[in-house]
This record gives sequence, structure tokens and C-alpha cells, in this order.
Amino acid sequence: FIGATLSGDVTTLGRNSSDFSAAILADALDASEVWLWTDVDGIYDRDPRGPQESGDEIMPLQSLTYDDALRLAERGAKVLHPRTIEPLRQKKIALRIRNTFHPEHPGTRIGPAAPSITP
Repeated sequence: FIGATLSGDVTTLGRNSSDFSAAILADALDASEVWLWTDVDGIYDRDPRGPQESGDEIMPLQSLTYDDALRLAERGAKVLHPRTIEPLRQKKIALRIRNTFHPEHPGTRIGPAAPSITP
């Protein structure tokens, strides 16, 4: 995990830290946003490992609410641990899932102002 101080100095938590550790640290530091770098472009509209129909493209979601992200994590979405959400929700800190191998992609933003995927 990589972070920066208010003066712009880069700092890290290290490769063995967790999403939850980053969320707790963001809460303690009153961060405005947390970026979790992983090997996917964000949270997808359905399980990319599941059966796909020919020509059916799986798309990463642009944004989610905390509640929607929590429901997906509780139902087995591997990209995010469910406990990560609560410390961020309490202080309205946004979370962004980004791809280390595709850094130009904006990823999925999780936060209070994100539109819901549920009706």
C-alpha cells in the first residue's frame, strides 16, 4: 500500500498489509480517499469467472455506494474484504479499486455519493 503525507511525501504500508489496515489508517488520518491497487480494473458488473455468453462483455463498474460494495463483498466478491467498508463509511472516505497493471484505468469508486446498482 502506498500513501502520501499532506506535504506530498510518499509512504507505504507494505505488500503484506490488508484492505482493512488501509481503511483504519485512512480513518485515523482523515484521508479523503483510499486507493486499493490490485490486478483487476475495479469491481465488475458480474463474476468474471462465471459462465459467459458469446459476445457478452464484462464491464467494471464506475461507482458503487458503500452498501452495494458491502453486499458484494459479503457475497464473495474477492476484490474487497467486507470489514474494509465501515471505517470509511463513518467518515465518508471514498475508496477506489485500481489495477496495478492498467494504471490509466480509473477503477471503481466506492463512496457516499455513488449511485446504487440496486433498484
